[in-house]
Amino acid sequence: MKIQKNCTNVLYDGSCPLCSLEIKQYQKIVPDSPIHWVDISNPEFTAPLGQTQASLMQRFHVVQPNGQLISGAAAFVSVWEKLPKFRYLAALSRFPGMLHVMEFGYVIFLKIRPKLQSLFAKK
Repeated sequence: MKIQKNCTNVLYDGSCPLCSLEIKQYQKIVPDSPIHWVDISNPEFTAPLGQTQASLMQRFHVVQPNGQLISGAAAFVSVWEKLPKFRYLAALSRFPGMLHVMEFGYVIFLKIRPKLQSLFAKK
């Protein structure tokens, strides 16, 4: 799986049950969206220059159409801007300091993510 040029590439961990569930919800909202969904847990995944699969698995990333790599809360906002039902969340991020608050919450989520993954794991 390669990153496509000139479109938004969402890099997600398909081996994470929480991540996969969230991405499936996004895909249902806009099945024909201009977003290229890239499962970085796929053995055929080719990491962008200067990145490793392991480092990308640590956080949510988006490669913008201009090639810029963003991660964390800013990456979620870039996806939400393209999804009609989530544009209000993207709009909230524009309030002063809100993106920092969202990033803080995301960092906390990352710390508890392993425990949450075990709850959602297929048995």
